[in-house]
Amino acid sequence: MTVRGALLAAVVLCTVVQLASASFWVRQFDSPNTATAIARNLSARGRYEGGSPRIWRPYSEPSDRFQWFQLPGEPLYLAGVWRLLPEPLHRYAHVPVTALLVASVASVASLIGGARLALATGLVGSLQPFVVLHGPVWDDTFLSAALVWFSVGVVVADIQGSAPRWQLLALPLAAGWAAITRLEPQMIFASLAVIACLPSGRRLRLPAGLAALGVLLALGAWGLRNRAVVGQFQIGSSHDGITLWESNGPYARQAVLRGQVEVLTWDPAIMLPYWQRTRSMTETEADRFFTREALGYVTTHPGQVLLNSVLKFGLSLVGIDPSQPLVSPRNLAAAASAVALLALGLRGLFLLSPDPLFWRLAGVLALAVTAMLLAGPIGLRYRITADGLLWIGAAAALLHYLPRTPKAA
Repeated sequence: MTVRGALLAAVVLCTVVQLASASFWVRQFDSPNTATAIARNLSARGRYEGGSPRIWRPYSEPSDRFQWFQLPGEPLYLAGVWRLLPEPLHRYAHVPVTALLVASVASVASLIGGARLALATGLVGSLQPFVVLHGPVWDDTFLSAALVWFSVGVVVADIQGSAPRWQLLALPLAAGWAAITRLEPQMIFASLAVIACLPSGRRLRLPAGLAALGVLLALGAWGLRNRAVVGQFQIGSSHDGITLWESNGPYARQAVLRGQVEVLTWDPAIMLPYWQRTRSMTETEADRFFTREALGYVTTHPGQVLLNSVLKFGLSLVGIDPSQPLVSPRNLAAAASAVALLALGLRGLFLLSPDPLFWRLAGVLALAVTAMLLAGPIGLRYRITADGLLWIGAAAALLHYLPRTPKAA
């Protein structure tokens, strides 16, 4: 089988699985965050508004409007797709995103190990249980991961001198869109730019420069939009502060053990003193307030925060939902799948012999995801970018241990 045939087979398999999942298995497609609500406002009224009232509740009035609560990558994508497709097809909005993610990872695998590794990687990624059941959900982590891996594929191809011109032209768009979708890609492309500035990273300079250009333009446009709307140049989002506080504040461990870091942020017994202070604040002021509260707790309770980070990282790594019994069908299935992927993936990565620069790219991806898992919320969705590395590794391990069919004489 040729590389092109292997990649086509991976795309077809992933698309079929995702169409089946969106048609028969997934019932709730709304984003786990506020991206869906913002996209609905954008699609229906042309206004980029929406957020979570947990910043002010119960003092938030109907006139209170969130105008930069979420980075715009996912809401813009959803609003555009919804305008193009009739409503019955909206459930399939993320099928192309997940297919792009699997195809991009398989493309990188093909550059490392050829058609067999590409096909095996596509198979692993398409059939990972979490991808099967969560891929159709309108989740910005999947959009971010797909754009990052497309960019990584272009970088690796350019290192090998095989990147088509259209991919180089698309690289700034992909990197820029990723940067306004989640914080994680901003860290990845900034790290890539630093590596490219080193003498040993000179082969990365063209693709890293193109990616950096896209990131700067996208973040600049978002910052100028925010300056026009809220009066300040902001390249992040106004939920960063409260998410940082939820993930690293005084109630983080209690919340994590109940399944998610924001679960206690709706509890008046805990939040009333905070709501009384934020009730008169603007969206920007409330974001800064919770950022200061989070950093203050981190500096005064570093040991507690470190233990919480390790707990969050471990739960995300094995896919356990602490709000459910450890031996529940959900946790048993998630843990078995996650541990198997980790074991096979890590073993297989040691079997590969790619260009040394690939290991730097892999290290950047792994470190960025690790940092987000340690500092942010919990869940399998937050490690999906790093899962691409494990798909390649697991594919290499399977090809290594499974008997190879002998060629016919």
